[in-house]
Amino acid sequence: MDVFRGSATGAGVAGVFVTADPGKRDVEVKILIDCTADEIERVRILLHDVLEIGGLLVPRSAETATD
Repeated sequence: MDVFRGSATGAGVAGVFVTADPGKRDVEVKILIDCTADEIERVRILLHDVLEIGGLLVPRSAETATD
């Protein structure tokens, strides 16, 4: 499990990326805490373009968020 902390202090969990790395034969969850939409996009670029492991973004839905 990895955690990416963004600049939107107090926003809480913005979502998670679920990744599968065939080379390592493992699955991981990347938690996005206090991330803005731009920061989430930067994480997506890191996972897809730089690390080439891809990932599925599961955003926090407004219906299940608690404030």
